[in-house]
Amino acid sequence: MVRFGSPRGHRLWAWAIAIMAITRLPGSGDLAAGTYVIEDPFPLNVSMTIDDGWNIWSGITTAGAAIFKESVDPPRGSGVIVVLVDNVYTDPCDQFAGLLDPPLGPSVDDLATALAA
Repeated sequence: MVRFGSPRGHRLWAWAIAIMAITRLPGSGDLAAGTYVIEDPFPLNVSMTIDDGWNIWSGITTAGAAIFKESVDPPRGSGVIVVLVDNVYTDPCDQFAGLLDPPLGPSVDDLATALAA
């Protein structure tokens, strides 16, 4: 909101509305700076605003989306993975160790407990 003065001393108010261009997150490639939305497979849309230098992290997930900046490897790499989780590996460093049995429960607390274990 911006306040303006009139010649007679009356206050005038103007409201500015920001209209964001939102783009569906593509399946691969470099990303230009902007706001992106991830629709599938989420029950609600997930949006993120990024600066230049981000890329799609192809093949990392089929149940969501992943992006990275500079590299996927430490120490300079950084990334964001947005996924639906229905279970976790018993050992996060070894996918061949198998999944949690019994499977993860339906709540956020169940997920937090499994990730902290």
